[in-house]
Amino acid sequence: MNSVLEELIEAMNDRYNHYQTLYDHYEDAITLDKQLFEMLKDEELTMEILQEQIDEVNEAYEKVSDSKQQFNESTDAYNELKREFYSKAELNVQFD
Repeated sequence: MNSVLEELIEAMNDRYNHYQTLYDHYEDAITLDKQLFEMLKDEELTMEILQEQIDEVNEAYEKVSDSKQQFNESTDAYNELKREFYSKAELNVQFD
């Protein structure tokens, strides 16, 4: 049972790290979005500069999407190990 518990703790830490990465990427994307909207107020904004900012925003949201996928996968792994731990510990936990 100790090995399952160790795996569970590792999966929990892995999931937390993926969450933190996702959170950081969301913050970056939001900052770039705000910059984009501020840029739109500038009447002298060129299409080239606008496109560069849009490209940066799109890249940021690609990172968000990739991070979200990693977080979801680590959540699935954590939940599976949690169920296995509960079973081996003979805890009567009901899952939906």
